Parts: sequence; structure tokens; C-alpha cells
Amino acid sequence: MKLLRGAVALALSAAAAAAAAETPAGALEEVVVTAQKREQSLQEVGISVAAYSAAELSARGVESSIDVAQITPGVHVSGSIGGQNSQFTVRGVTQADFADTLEAPVAVYVDNTYIAMQQGQVFGLFDLDRVEVLKGPQGTLFGRNATGGLVHFVTARPTREPAGFVSVTYGANQQNRVEAAVGGPLSDSIAVRVSGLYNEFDPIIRNSFPGAGDFWNDDTRAGRVQLEYRASDAFSARISAFAGKSDIGLAPYLQTPVVPVFDAQGRQVNTIVASPTETRIGIGPGGIATDSAGVPTIARRPVAGGDLFGYCCSNSKDFRTSENIGTDSGNTFKTRGASLFLDWNLGGLAIASISDFKKFEKSNINDPDAGPVDLFGFISVANTRQWSEELRFSGSSGAWNWVGGAYYLDVDAKVPREGITVSSTSVLNAALGAGGAAIDLRDFAFKRTKSASLFGQVEYQLADAWKLIGGARVINEKQKFNYGTGIYLGGTDTLIAPGRTFADSFNDTLWAAKVQLEWTPVDGLLVYGGVNRGVKAGAFNQPLFINGLPDSQIPYGPETLTSFEVGFKSTLLDGRMRLNGSTYYYDYKDYQVFEIRVADNVVRNAKARNYGAELDMTFKPVDNATLGLSASALDAQVKNIVLNGITRTVDTPYAPGFQASAYARVSWPLGTGEMALNADVSHTGSFYYQIFNFDAQRVDAYTLGNVRLTYAPNANWEFRAFVKNVTDERYVRIGFDLGTLSGGAQTAYGLPRWWGAEVRYSF
Repeated sequence: MKLLRGAVALALSAAAAAAAAETPAGALEEVVVTAQKREQSLQEVGISVAAYSAAELSARGVESSIDVAQITPGVHVSGSIGGQNSQFTVRGVTQADFADTLEAPVAVYVDNTYIAMQQGQVFGLFDLDRVEVLKGPQGTLFGRNATGGLVHFVTARPTREPAGFVSVTYGANQQNRVEAAVGGPLSDSIAVRVSGLYNEFDPIIRNSFPGAGDFWNDDTRAGRVQLEYRASDAFSARISAFAGKSDIGLAPYLQTPVVPVFDAQGRQVNTIVASPTETRIGIGPGGIATDSAGVPTIARRPVAGGDLFGYCCSNSKDFRTSENIGTDSGNTFKTRGASLFLDWNLGGLAIASISDFKKFEKSNINDPDAGPVDLFGFISVANTRQWSEELRFSGSSGAWNWVGGAYYLDVDAKVPREGITVSSTSVLNAALGAGGAAIDLRDFAFKRTKSASLFGQVEYQLADAWKLIGGARVINEKQKFNYGTGIYLGGTDTLIAPGRTFADSFNDTLWAAKVQLEWTPVDGLLVYGGVNRGVKAGAFNQPLFINGLPDSQIPYGPETLTSFEVGFKSTLLDGRMRLNGSTYYYDYKDYQVFEIRVADNVVRNAKARNYGAELDMTFKPVDNATLGLSASALDAQVKNIVLNGITRTVDTPYAPGFQASAYARVSWPLGTGEMALNADVSHTGSFYYQIFNFDAQRVDAYTLGNVRLTYAPNANWEFRAFVKNVTDERYVRIGFDLGTLSGGAQTAYGLPRWWGAEVRYSF
């Protein structure tokens, strides 16, 4: 209630100060977004939206899709495989399952086309027009798995005049980055744009294991070709074809030795970071020594403060480790596809058709114990093929604005090989009865999704200052799932022993809806409040080979989020300031919570609730300076969930309780050109990376700062120097607690201090 009262008070203060005059010279540049499937000013849309132009993203050094989360409070990143598989988290709505057949609850779109594979959410940014981050359920108009929100990347389109640029960057770790685009008219009615990205840097993590390679590197290439036909304002057609490939090394995990803690019933109740003198494998009641299952034992760790195999320890300060599966290549991620956009303007009726095809391919290997012992490797090979069609109609008449249409999505997700590979020299070889032969404990999974929906949203101007918005989407979701396991001769397709198989399907009808009231008491102030229902379909768990999950728990149900939100948007000081804020409460039914254990990785439904508040301010005190400040407070919990046989209420993973970001840009004339200094700082509060909320799973708060100096001697050239993570902060992004398996936790860190210089030529 304090958050709500504070937001209302701030809205009333903004109302008192809002100016009713026309936008004067020197005001902030208007931000245009398409959050409601049409172009509108950011300040006229009753949705919490963070929008960034291509120029701002470049000035703040944003190079990857997930970098957007670093500058947007209320948005975070969850993931697995050391960050090679990452997803967005918005207001605590997240999913950390690494199954390649699973879709995330925060949708990612590129040019109004959906990305189904979680792996596809990580990509290099190039030749963008803007990025829009929509917070809260967006199921009415965007529809597909937008329970928590939406991140929309909008690319630069072909122009009617010759235009282009080339940007070359050299940075730390021998980074070489080239981004370029060129385009213009081919005729009076046809225009083209070709753009591309090349990015590589050397390994960051130094690996001392004999014969193994360093890792945490990048080698990415991507390209896009667009062709647009526009004979008149009544019709246009655009086709966009794209492809990309990243070849990188081992997942960038470092190990932290940890100790599981058990109660008198043998239930794990905590994991703690091992002290330098710790030799117990596990800790029971009263501090007694136990094994990794909680049974009292006299066995000890081989090295004090190390893992169960005597390794101690990876060094995050200088990123040094010793891992037997080290490699700087072999993990490959590919994407390609094409989209066709058709638009008709028939006076009072606009028609849009979007046809899209995408294919993602992935081949990945990981070292689960993140140490030198030959335990086992984890391999995942997957590919997803998707195509979709959206047909949309929109128009306006008098006090009415409306949009409606139909959407169809077909996703064919295939995981032909996933699981653990055990070499002939592995310490587990004898325990598994392999007789010295290399074996693979594999699982495979195939899921076909067909989703069709009808949607519509209507706005009605009740009076000069009041607007009512209502919308709904009805979804028919069909899924077929096949799963199986087997023991194979290592590195081959020779089956030694078949395992379990499972097949199931469902056909569900789901719905999302929105009701919102908007009030504009004076020019420059919008106050809105509404109820928004988001939904995400159920799916199927993809257990590992050694998983004991019964067949009855492989399917799980849909999740439903009902959002209650009040917010305001204000334009102040003759257009020199934007001040926006919101407060919200989420009632989360059947939240799809991910629980990871050594041999039991499972998504199941539970009750959750989130509430929080956000504030965003942009201020232009003088013509040559811009300041930005944004912050979010969040309380996200999963209620009364049974974990290890104990009923608990826990914090949602990857949901920091507080985030803040500040940004400043100052420019001044220099010779015939201009010099500009950009500086930003972001703070992320502490959070847990697993649902158990154990002590060792808690990530400490961190603060990052970046500076960038730009000199533009004329309109064509720019020279930049930058430093990211100025203080060289060591901060954890993603983690896995494997205390009962290896006595260690995997932790993946963010990038260290990164310097560089860029030359950019535009025409």
C-alpha cells in the first residue's frame, strides 16, 4: 500500500506541475513506440515501456540482446549453461529451465515476429532502429507467451535516399567488431538495405588443465538483407532475410566449493559456501559430518576447502581455473530465416500481414563439475523450426480506435541428443558398470506446438479526459510430446540398452484479457489503471536420463497471471522532463516454477505473487545535457511450495528486490565538431539463482559503471573511446548448486572491465 500511495502522490504532484503549452524548442525528443500495434508517442501509451533508440544504445555500449536488461530496472536475465542459454526476467516473471523444447514467459520479438527457442533470445545487435521493453502481461495484442512482458527489437528499414554506415571497434581481449549497413533506392518504388555484424574476442578464462583450452570467447557473424516495395501510400511489401552463427567455447562457469546441510530426517535444508578449513562432505544436525545424502560418515573431503574430488579453487579475480573439458570452440549456435510484411492502407482501414519462418540450431558441451576431475560432460544438440502468420486489421472512427486479427504459430522443437557423456577414465565409469567403455546416458525429446488465436482491442474516448480500453485473445494450443532415453556407446549412435519412453499430447483453450481506464486531467499528464490477464500454455518436462520423475509429473499445466496496475506518465518543465511511474500487484496462479536437483530437474505449478513499483525520469536541464534516472522495487515470492519435503515460501529466482540505473550525456563544441561524454551506472540488488533460496545460491548485489567519450568532427565521422565495468566488478549472473554431486556450485560471471575504441563513418 505504501508503494501505491507513493505512486498516486507522485502522479498528483506531476499533475500540478504539468505544462499545458505546445512543446517548445529544446524539449526532449519525442519517443515513438508501437506497443499497441500502431505508432504512438511513448507518453500517450498507458503501458510501462522502456524505449531506446539506436543512437542511445550505441552511446551506452549495448552490443548484445541481453545487455538491454542491464540498463532497464525491473528487467533481469535468468539462464543456464553459463549464460549461453539466457532468458529475460521482467518484474520477477522468469523461467530458468534449460530444456530446449521449452518457451519462456517473457516474449522476444524482432520486427513483430516471435522467437520461440529460448536460445534464440541471445544475439548480437546490429543496424537497429530501436528497442522497446514492455512490462506486464502483453497477451492481448502480442499473444505468445508474454505473461511477464515483451522485449521488441525493431531493425532499421530501407530508406528512399542512399544511406549507410560502417563501425569498427577494437577492444580488450583482442576484440574485433565490425558493424555495417548500406542501402537506398533501386528504383522509384523499390529500396534495399544490407547490414551485417562481425564480432570476435579471445578467451577470458585461462585454463591450466594440461591439454585443455582456454574459454569464454566469441566468434559471431550475422547478416540481414531487406527489400521493400512501395508504389504508393496505399500498399507496401517488405521481405527480410537473415542468418547468424556463433562459435564459442566451453560455458564460462567457475567453481565455488559448497557444503550441503541436512536435518534429522535427511532432508537438505541449506547449502553453504565451504570455508577454507572445511573437510566435511555434508553437515547434519549439530554439525556432524555426513555424506552427500546426509548419512553420517567418517569420510572427508580430500582437500580442506575444496570440492568432493579435491579441487580448490577457481579464481574469479583473474578468471583462472582448471577444467578437463576446456575448449575455445565447438559450441555452435546458428539461426536463419525470412519474413514477409504486407501493408494496405484503405482509408479508414489498415490491413497488415506478417509471414515468418525461423530455424535455430544448437550444439553445446558443458563441464558440470567445473573442475579438473574427469566426472562427466553434459552435451545438448537441438534445433527448432518455426513459422507463423499474423493477419491484423485496424482503424479508427470518431471516438473509437480498434485493432483485431488472427495469429497462427507452428513450432517443431527437436532435441535428438541430450545428456551426460562418461569417458573410459571417468571416476563414475565403474560405478555405472560401464566396464571401462565410454558411454553416453542420453535422452531425446520432440515437441510439436500448433497455436491459433483470435484477438482484438478497442479504445473508446468516453469524454475529453477519459478513455476506456478493453481487449481479449482466445487461444487454441495443441502440443505433442515424445521423449525417451537410452545408454549408447560413447560418441556413437550404437544403442547398448534402451531406457524409458513417454508420449503425450493436449489440446487446450486459453484466454487473455485487458480492461483499462485512462485519465488525462491536463495536457502532459496521463494516469492509467487496469487489470490485465496473461497466460502461458502448459508443456512437458524433459527429464535427464538419470531422472526418477514419474510419468504423471512430466506434463504440467498452464500458468495465469492477473496484473493490477496503476501508473502515470507526465511531461514537465516545458517538455524538458519526462517523469513516469507505476505500481503493480501480480496474482500468479499455477506459476511454472523450475526446480533443479542432481537427478531431478522439473517444472511444476505453484502459487506465486509479485508486487512492486517503478519510476523513470529523463531530464534535459540545458540543450547540451541529458540526465536519466530509473529505479524499481520488487517483492516476488512462490507461496507454500514443497521443497525437499518441507513446505516453504521462497523468493522467486532471478528477481532482484531493487534495481536502479542512472545515465548522463553532456556535449560541447570542439573545433568544427562536437565532443560528448556519456556515463551510466546501474545497480542490481541481491537475488537467488535457484528456488531453494539456500545461502550458497544467493548472489550479492553489484554496481556497474561505464563511460564513453565521442568526438564527431562533422556529420559523417565519429571517434569513440570507452570503458565498460570501470571498477572491474566481479559479479555473478547465473549459477547451479551441485553440492550433493560434486561439492561445488557453478557460477557464471559477467564481463570484466572492458576498454575499446571505435571509428564510425555514416553517410
